[in-house]
This record gives sequence, C-alpha cells and structure tokens, in this order.
Amino acid sequence: MSMMRRGPLDRYSAEWVLRQADAHHASGCIEFHGSVPLTVYLQGGLVHGAVLGIHEDPPPLVEHLSEEGARRATVSVVARALGSDSGWYFHDPLGGPREPGAWGWDVASLVAEARSAQSRPSSRGSKPSSPGAWAGVDVALRRPPHDGTVTLTADAWAVVVALASSAPLTDVRTRLDWPAERLVEALADLRRAEALALANDPARPVATLT
Repeated sequence: MSMMRRGPLDRYSAEWVLRQADAHHASGCIEFHGSVPLTVYLQGGLVHGAVLGIHEDPPPLVEHLSEEGARRATVSVVARALGSDSGWYFHDPLGGPREPGAWGWDVASLVAEARSAQSRPSSRGSKPSSPGAWAGVDVALRRPPHDGTVTLTADAWAVVVALASSAPLTDVRTRLDWPAERLVEALADLRRAEALALANDPARPVATLT
C-alpha cells in the first residue's frame, strides 16, 4: 500500500508525512504548501535534498554542495517543515530529478537533527547588528576568500537556500516567516563566514533588505 498522495497539515503533521514516506520507501518529491512552501526529494524512503519553494527539480545550489553542506541545508528546510501546522502536502511520486542525488539520509536522523536545530540557541559570541542597520543594504552570496570548511548555523543555511535565486531580501524574510531579529542574526553569521557580499563589494548585489 502506498502512502497518501495529499492531506491537510493540521491533521497529518510534516513529521508524520516524512515518516510515512520512509515507511513506504517513497520516491519522488513531497510538496509542503504551508506558510513557507518547500519541497523534499526522496528515493526509496531516503531524503536526497530539500529546498524552500515548490520545485520539481532542486536548484543547482543544493545539487552542487558538499555532502555536509547539502545535509545542513536539508536539515534547515526540514526544520521549517516541522514548524508548519497549516496548509497541505502533496506527494508526487514522479517528481524530482530523474536520477537520485549522490547522498541520501534517513528520515529519523534528519528529523532528530532538525528538532535539535529548532531548540538550539545561537552559540555565536558576537552580538548581531539591529534590523535597522540592514535597511537598504544590498547583499549577495559569494565564495569565501579563504580555503577550508565553512561552518554555519542552521538559520544561516536557511538564508543560503532562500537565496538560491535572486530575490528581494524582504521576500526572503517572508518566505522564511522569521522576525527581523532572527534574519539579522543569520545574516551576521554569513558575514562572519565571509560568505556574504555587501553593496561595496565587487560581487553584483542580488537582494535588498528594506
């Protein structure tokens, strides 16, 4: 018996839907049409990625991350799904890429990690700037100038995923459904990792916070 193709999230939670996908070895993609629309990609019950927005195919940003980066981005999006209790889900068994990604993770570990990320307070020592300090600032993602692994918080990765395509930063905030202070802290984390370009940087600005 296959899993239900569609259902309301106030009756069937996102965690229940993902665990059903695991139990039924589901493939394709699951669209979560909640306050923050997002898509999870599966193959044989394993999750291969997740992105904000409704996409049949994952954006290139997710496809070309390292396994650690792809998992971190996926956990961040799954955490967003777990926080939604309104809207509806739709399972498209033929959706998603024709070939599974290079990595796949079990639902139980992703859910546990997402729950931990939801409850974990920020461990950064420096205090982020106020929301007003970002008003009118153009920002864009960039490759950090130094070599080595970049470690980001789950919220910072959520911003990375939300900026997979050009968009006004106000739209990113709406998509994430965060208060301004939380978005500012995530932006500050990206700045500390030198992965965020400001208006006076050589990189072309692609988003604005107003």
